[in-house]
Amino acid sequence: MTIKISESGAGSILEMKKGDSLEIVLQANPTTGYRWEVASNDTSVLKNIGIEYQADKVPSGIVGSGGKTIMRFMAIKEGETFLQLVYRRPFEKDMPPVKKFELIVVVKH
Repeated sequence: MTIKISESGAGSILEMKKGDSLEIVLQANPTTGYRWEVASNDTSVLKNIGIEYQADKVPSGIVGSGGKTIMRFMAIKEGETFLQLVYRRPFEKDMPPVKKFELIVVVKH
């Protein structure tokens, strides 16, 4: 089963079964230099299986409009993990992220 969650699900506790997949859809605009990245996750419980960016549909000729980042994970082992995603510019190492997405994921049998 695939569980889909957006920014409104931040801060929740999510129960999954081993083998389930998770899709997190977050607003993004990579033309600004910002990217969503994983800051915390127990990869032995929840494996990152992909990330993609989808631009919003806008009239042609408009540059710099946003879209969404879709991050995909798979529950591979029973356990619990604190999943934290941060939205920041990778080249600004000393700057705090402008946004965070946090979730507790509990994987059951």
